[in-house]
Amino acid sequence: HPTYSPVDQLTITPTMQTIPMPSTLQSDMSVTTPPTVSPVIAPTRESPLKNRLILLSRTGGREFGDPNSYESKAWEWVQPQESSLPQDKLVQRYALACLYYSTHQVSNAYMEEIMPGFQTPTWANASGWLDAGVDECNWYGLSCNMEDKVDYIDLERNSLTGSLPFELSYLGVSLRVLFLDSNWFFNNGTEGHAFLEGLTGLTNFSAHDSFLQHRGIPTQFAALTSLQSLDVSYVSYHGAIEGSTWAPYSMPSLRYMDISGNAFHSPLPPALILQPSLNAFFAGNSDLTGNVHDILPHFAGVVEVWMDQNPLLTGTLPANIGALTAMLSLSLTECSIQGSIPESIGNLVHMKQMWLYENQLTGTLPASLGNLSILRT
Repeated sequence: HPTYSPVDQLTITPTMQTIPMPSTLQSDMSVTTPPTVSPVIAPTRESPLKNRLILLSRTGGREFGDPNSYESKAWEWVQPQESSLPQDKLVQRYALACLYYSTHQVSNAYMEEIMPGFQTPTWANASGWLDAGVDECNWYGLSCNMEDKVDYIDLERNSLTGSLPFELSYLGVSLRVLFLDSNWFFNNGTEGHAFLEGLTGLTNFSAHDSFLQHRGIPTQFAALTSLQSLDVSYVSYHGAIEGSTWAPYSMPSLRYMDISGNAFHSPLPPALILQPSLNAFFAGNSDLTGNVHDILPHFAGVVEVWMDQNPLLTGTLPANIGALTAMLSLSLTECSIQGSIPESIGNLVHMKQMWLYENQLTGTLPASLGNLSILRT
């Protein structure tokens, strides 16, 4: 499969691997997000902050009735600071404490099924976290904007377990970057992705090689209209990608999408890729079905397209493939593409990389391939 890319600082070479799909968790995939309910914990006169957290809660504050819940632990940590810090900052610190308590040495169903007996690890690096004397902008993996709002979280390869909490959404429009690659948290279904709903300022999201699980691709991503880069490769998304979820041009800023290493068992909806700024699209080893003849024309204007290792991707290369003049890198290896290579491929004079091996191509190579003078060999 391809090992390098011509677009510097835009694409990341996908790592081909397989994430095991636990059989006993499939029934959870239809979970829906419960509506916000009226408070069940009575407001208090003593704590305006507690009242605000109860109103923000999707369960009316019921979680605070359990002293062992991650929310209660986060509240116990932040409550002594209430008299000394602004309320908005306290809410931010509470949300981050929820992230810590819900993912630090907490087991989950996925780990228990595929790694029985495995000792749940602590975070690899928790420097500064939950030290009340250290500003959260200086905690490991975080940075803030000029208004002291957290705008950047990078906790890649940090041994996060448990589940990502809904309270991440409290960071709101200020959070721009969320990098969570190569961790062990398990978030399942629509409810498990609810933490995305308030992050409308998010521009970069990556959770490559983690235990996100959902049928198809979660609808919450389609609502993130500021998103520029989305990497959910090698998670546990499976089942059909619903075209109705992805309106054409609904994500006007999206430039990079990697959904490789999942198990969709469905065609690629045109609406998913008809985003006006899309430059790079990766869907290798993702059990795509359908006809490449119908799919490729939708990538007009896209620079890189890699859809390797999809043996149910069939059909012939479109005769008008030469119209994809913006494309610099195309990889369709190990699919089931048949027929000959069209003569119009010679129009792709900007092409730098192209892989078509391990298909059922026939005929002779067109002489027009000689026009691809910058093609790497």
